Amino acid sequence: MNTREQLEAIGKKIWNASRTELYLSMRFFGVALDSLGYEADLSTRTVGTDGETIRFNPRWVMEVYLEHPYMLNRAYVHMILHCLFRHMSAAGTQKREDLWNLACDIAAESVLDTMESPAVRRTPSDFREEWYARLKVEVR
Repeated sequence: MNTREQLEAIGKKIWNASRTELYLSMRFFGVALDSLGYEADLSTRTVGTDGETIRFNPRWVMEVYLEHPYMLNRAYVHMILHCLFRHMSAAGTQKREDLWNLACDIAAESVLDTMESPAVRRTPSDFREEWYARLKVEVR
């Protein structure tokens, strides 16, 4: 087994551990958690999904898992939320696509920030809380 295959195997074991923890604390996500496969992708710095596969940089996955495992769980649920909310693509200019991606990230994170599961729970910063309140008032 070459180095790339070893890194991918370690990354997949870590994603499986994350998925298992999420299964145990968030059973309602069971089907969604089963819907994405895993694939190492050295062309990405972190992680992402196309709606079918989680593409990950093995080094990033290992570092996050060792330092802050709940952040890997949050990344997993964040990607699941993007899929559930059908955030997978935006048409138009680069500026429009960037705004779409930002809006989708805010939507996914705002849902994550309300989840009480210890597997993904973190206290939202004052900055986030302020923006959530503003958006609730200003956006329908």
